[in-house]
Parts: sequence; C-alpha cells; structure tokens
Amino acid sequence: MRKLFLLGALFAAGLSFTACSSGNEEVAQEPSLDNKFDAQGKAYVNIAINMPTSGGLTRANDEFTDGSSDEFKVEDAVLLLFNGKNDTREHEDAATFISASKMNNKVSQGNDGVRISDRILFTQQISKGNANLAGATGLLAFLVVNHNEKFAVNDDNTLKINGSSTNFTGTFGDLKNIQLSELGNTTNGLLMTNAPMSSKAGGASSNPSGALITYLTEIKSTDIYNSEADAYAGTSFVDIFVERAAAKVSVSSSATGTLVDGSVTYNASNLKWEIQNTNTKYYVERHISNSYFGSNSANLTSPGIYRFADSQVVGTGYSLYRTYWAEDGNMSAVPDNVPGSGETKVQITDFSAWNSLSSVQYIAENAVDQNSLKQQYTTRLVLAVPFNDGNDFYTCSWQGGDKIYSTSDMAAEALEFVKTLPSYTTWKAANSSYDVTSVTLTPQADGSATFTAITATPGATSTADIVTEANAKAQLSFFKGGMAYYKVLIKHFGDDETPLPTAISGTAYNDIYGSVETNRIRDFLGRYSVVRNNWYQIDLQGIRHIGKPSVPDVPTDTPDDEIDAYLKVRINVLSWGVRRQSVVL
Repeated sequence: MRKLFLLGALFAAGLSFTACSSGNEEVAQEPSLDNKFDAQGKAYVNIAINMPTSGGLTRANDEFTDGSSDEFKVEDAVLLLFNGKNDTREHEDAATFISASKMNNKVSQGNDGVRISDRILFTQQISKGNANLAGATGLLAFLVVNHNEKFAVNDDNTLKINGSSTNFTGTFGDLKNIQLSELGNTTNGLLMTNAPMSSKAGGASSNPSGALITYLTEIKSTDIYNSEADAYAGTSFVDIFVERAAAKVSVSSSATGTLVDGSVTYNASNLKWEIQNTNTKYYVERHISNSYFGSNSANLTSPGIYRFADSQVVGTGYSLYRTYWAEDGNMSAVPDNVPGSGETKVQITDFSAWNSLSSVQYIAENAVDQNSLKQQYTTRLVLAVPFNDGNDFYTCSWQGGDKIYSTSDMAAEALEFVKTLPSYTTWKAANSSYDVTSVTLTPQADGSATFTAITATPGATSTADIVTEANAKAQLSFFKGGMAYYKVLIKHFGDDETPLPTAISGTAYNDIYGSVETNRIRDFLGRYSVVRNNWYQIDLQGIRHIGKPSVPDVPTDTPDDEIDAYLKVRINVLSWGVRRQSVVL
C-alpha cells in the first residue's frame, strides 16, 4: 500500500515553504527528459506541498505556530513549469515558462480533507506545452496555492495572470516581478507561493554570506511518470515548500488598572486598533538577495547572530534554510496607503470598522531599507484606549497632562488658570472692582481645545488680551468618548537582533542610526518592517501616560526610534512566523 504523507505540521512550523530540490544540488543535463512525455506532451508527477517541521529560533522572539486552521487550508492550486537551472540566481531568473496545470487530484490531504497538517500529496498530470525538451537543462516547478482566480489556466495549459487578456510567456524573473493586490482570505484561502530558501545556515555564529537563494523546485527525470497509475504506484515525489503572501497582525493586552506614572484608571480590554502605512500591492514571489546575509549587529551584547537565515534545515533530509527578509517594490519610498496632508485614513468618529482585541488583520509586506527608518515609511498601528468610562474629558498642560477633567471641572480649572496670567494682572489693575467670572472652551477637530471667550462682570473692559495669552500659554485637549490614541510602529527584527546602541548622541537620523550606510545595513536593516508569512503580535503591557486626543499625525523625516515614553509594548513575531511586540503606552 502506498505511503500517504500528511501536510499539516508544515504550518505549525511557520508555513515557510520553499520550492527547491532536496539538498539543492545542481540541475543536471537531462537529454532524455523529452521522452518522459507522451505524444500529446503529457506526463505525471507526484507533488508534495510541504511546510517546515522545525524552527531554528534564529531570533530570540521567534516562534512557530499553527494560527487559525483556516489560515492553512488548501482550496486550489496551480503548478507552473519552467525550463532552466536553479544553480545561480541569474539562471533561475532566466528559466522560461512552459505550461501551467490545475492541481485537483489529491492522493492524501489534511485531517479534515482541506487543511495542511504536514504534507498534501497530489498525483498530477503535467504538460510540456510546445517546448522541445530533447536538450532541456531541467524542469523547475513553481506552485501557487489558493490563487483566488489570479492564475487562470486555459484548456491548452497556457496561463493568464492577474486578469491579463494575454497569456503569460515570460521567464521566472518576469513572473517574480508581477504585483498583485489581493492576498486572499480565510474563506477562500490565503494565497501562498514558493518560499525562497538559503543554501547556508544563519543564526548564532554561522555566517551565511554568499548563500545561494533559490525559489524553484527541480523536477528530475526520475520524478516523471508516463501514466497516472505509474505515478500512484511510484515512490518519487517533488517536495515544494510554500509560504503565505500575507502578513498577519493581532493585538493583545495585559494592561489594566492605572497609568504607570499616575493614578488615572483605564480599561485596555475595550481598546480598538487600526493599521496605517500599508502597501496595497505585493510581488507574486517574495524578493530577497544575499548581499546583506553576512550582517550581524555590532550593538548586540554578543555579536554574531546572523539574522537573515535560519539556523536549522527546513526539514529532515534537506540542506536548505528559511530566509527572514523581503525586498518589496518600494523599500525606499512611502507605502501605498499613507495618510496625506490633513487626512488620517482612519475614521475616529465610527469605531465599527476598527479592530477589537479578538480580531486579526492580514496585510501586504512593507519592508523598510536602512536609509528609510522613518515614520512616513513604516507600517504602524493606532490604538484607541478608553479612559473615564468612555465619557468625554479634558486634560491641560499646566496640570501635567495626566489629570482628567469633566467639562464643568475643566471650565472651573481654566478660570483659576487665567487669573495667574500677566494679562489678567494688567486687566485687573484697570478693573479693580470687577473680575472674570467664567471661561468658554471650544473643542477643535484635531482634539485640541481653545479659549474662545472669558466673561467678566458687567461694566468691565474687554478680556480679549487674556484670551490671547491663555491660548498662547496653555494646551488643552478634548477626548471625545474618553478615547486616547497611540501609535505603535511594527518591528521585524526589533531589539533582539537590531538593538539601538547604548549611547545615542541626539535625535537626528544620523545620531541614531549612524552616517555610514554599510554600518546601517549591518546594525539596523529590518529593525522595523512587515514581512509576509510572519505574524506580528502586539502585546500592550502598560500605559504610562494619556495619549493623544486624535489619531497621531504621520510625521515626515522623523526617525522610527523617536523617543516616546507613552507605551510599554512587546512585539512577538511568529513565522507563522509570529513576532510578539509588547508596549507600554
């Protein structure tokens, strides 16, 4: 009886599959490859969709987890064949497209018939199309799982991609550079493609410099069968490792009680959150190079952790390692969805569209290069935390910003404040028998509030000078519905593998990250970013101060590591891959 291979543990280990042959040996010349196909150009192969079964825990906060069962189900798949070698990046990129096939003949599958539990095995008919393989260098495979109608296979095994009216006829390099805008979903399946793998290990003290990074899986002549029956009876199969195109973000909170630096109470269990600064497009295949693989931060206590490749093989019998970085289509430019001047992209008047603590959100990757660790480039969360039992309140600068006032109490406190101003002293000298009796405060759209009138006893002279000075010297904030807003920039490698230096000379970009680009790459590339197939868990651990009364602006030319002591946050990254990030607001 034929051995069946289950595919579910794959996602438990991070769903970071790749499409490379076992050991990644060079594709040999296959002069008889053409003879493996019948007169109609058809043949059969056994395809195993895999996930890694172990994690090297390269980074201190790296874990592997299943996530939701719907995140690793297989609804459909398309197998693309290329003619070429994968012994160098140039050869792999130059591999030419041959044909596409819908994969619909599962031999074994997940425990519930749909989801990957370790390995799903297909016996698959393939076509050589119009290619003459008599002198071919080799067949290479690329897999698209849950294509969500973006990869349409025609009856003659040609292919249309992303709604194009013409058939795809290019190279693998051409395919890699196509951009999609839909990530799929847990109903129809999250889109997955081959995961790039390194030929060398990273991790502690293992330098992967010069590693060969491969995407495509070799199909050898011995993997090809003349009939479906022969394939089903055969023992040779082609292992393809895949990864999700989406990144996952979730928020948890262990923060309760009062502010770290005050006595104001809050209830973070009712917080809401949204994501800003995201990309709306992503490459069909994750891009990554080996030019920075030898980087390890000089700011680590014990330097020598090479963060871009895993330290353990992707699975038993392989000499391939996961890779942990991406190069998206706009690394040195702002993401596609960045708030413009005067807009927030997040509506604060209606929280029905915001996420709760039980929600997750899937987004496209947004990689930030070593010269773009600035807030206008970096994907961030906005957290909205309720204070004062969800009732409106004010804060004021002259009381430190962490003391809350009802509307009536703020008016009384503001009246006492104006009596401390020099303009009031001058006014009072000219109006000795009169006094100011009340103030009028008006909330503004940005969450600030202004003194709009100061009322005096009848017969007194104008209080306009007092109003002017009060607005110049005081800062008032109005928190509609008791909501305070905080920003959290998402870290990828974060403090574990790209820590800041112990001494920073100032707040300018060069003061924090240095002025030498090669050192920035070594020390900080990937510190902040979102990479596909990673789960970014934002854990709110505490709040130090009341936040902003409206969604914080996205500043320009402000370093990501701007000093901000509002939150205590930890980010954990699971390869799905999860990255946890804890914050104190």
